[in-house]
Amino acid sequence: LLLFECRSSDRFMRHEAYHTIKRWAYIGAQILADLGLSSIRLLTNNPRKIVGLDGHGLKVAERVPILCETNKYNTKYLRTKRDKLGHFLSSTI
Repeated sequence: LLLFECRSSDRFMRHEAYHTIKRWAYIGAQILADLGLSSIRLLTNNPRKIVGLDGHGLKVAERVPILCETNKYNTKYLRTKRDKLGHFLSSTI
């Protein structure tokens, strides 16, 4: 029960999201650098991915937003991504 309560907290969500992105950025940046890339167009709504890649020597030349329609199944999820994790999503969600 304690683990469930911790996992449901906003602070825990942000903490986990930060460390997940940090791990992803490190591994992804290494792979892309090994392929000879130094600048990329990044398909994302997550501002932390941009910072994470920049921090590992990859320049994000352009952020291309991921557009999606909202519906009764994903509206709450998208609001959480926008409000709790800072994703670039429409304020009308």
